[in-house]
Amino acid sequence: MAENFLGVSGPAGLPPAVATRLHAAMVEVLADPLVVKRLDDLGVAGRRMSPAEFTAFVQNQVNEWTEPVKASGAKLN
Repeated sequence: MAENFLGVSGPAGLPPAVATRLHAAMVEVLADPLVVKRLDDLGVAGRRMSPAEFTAFVQNQVNEWTEPVKASGAKLN
């Protein structure tokens, strides 16, 4: 099943302390009632993931969609 997702990522080799701070900031922002309401108004359903869970999720998406996209002949402009 295809799904859209939004996330924040950094470059390879990002220091773990920086990733931890970024994750903590995102958790705080996404818990803000105004942000929650705005996302809800837009029909965006949140799903909190740890950095490791998000990395695994993105890798799974790449694995799942690489062949179908190649087979479709889709090209980036």
